Amino acid sequence: MLYWFFWLEAAVATLCLYLFIPTIHPAWILPILIGAFLAISILFVVYLEITSFFLSKKKPERPGRFAALTIRLALPWFSYLIGTRIRVTGKEKLPDAPTIFVCNHRSAFDPVFIITAFRRRKMAFVSKQSVLKYAFIGPYMNAAAFVFVDRESPMQSMRAIHRAAGYVKGSGIDYGVFPEGTRSRTGELLEFKQGAFLMAKKADAPITVLTMEGSETAISGLPFRLPRITIHVVGVIPVEEVRTLSNEEISARARAMMEADLPHAKK
Repeated sequence: MLYWFFWLEAAVATLCLYLFIPTIHPAWILPILIGAFLAISILFVVYLEITSFFLSKKKPERPGRFAALTIRLALPWFSYLIGTRIRVTGKEKLPDAPTIFVCNHRSAFDPVFIITAFRRRKMAFVSKQSVLKYAFIGPYMNAAAFVFVDRESPMQSMRAIHRAAGYVKGSGIDYGVFPEGTRSRTGELLEFKQGAFLMAKKADAPITVLTMEGSETAISGLPFRLPRITIHVVGVIPVEEVRTLSNEEISARARAMMEADLPHAKK
């Protein structure tokens, strides 16, 4: 993992300094180690910023391998950097085939934690259009076949959903969608949008229902309270049912699964 690799590099640099500069007092070893790790991390962010300028701004025909691999390495690094510990239960329920992940939404960092939790799977997310403007983050997400929806334009959102379904069928990647469409401030499930379930039908893919707890305090509690997040694979709506049920029926079933698993989820 990138996080531990950076610590290894910092340890090697610290050891070299200590061996070749005999005047360094042992008391300085820990500060030098931490400083070296932070310097390497900053250089990595600079690297991401520079390389993002070389990524195409066009919508890709398929996920770019370089961008997708970078995201799968960088997001766990960021999660560990802020002290996040993620516990995942129910992994044995995950389907082998590409799937549409649906989950409750409590934090802007929810996609980071889900990709970190399932980093062995190829995954992208549906995100809001404004994320494209974020420095280096937007270009990398675009190149990795994340799709972006404009909440004010149903037509554009529909095109994005169809594009994501094409990526699932053509490239075999999973897609994450928050059917509430925005973060819940209280933990109660908001009204579900139908895009995730339409995507599953278009992609002919099963739906994997997740619940997440703890992400709403991931940043607000730092540095005194480190994030502790639980992600539960509640269950899978098989593709056979996705084909036969209506969007509304699939939505109602996914919501019922989340409500049964989450405290305080019902309005």
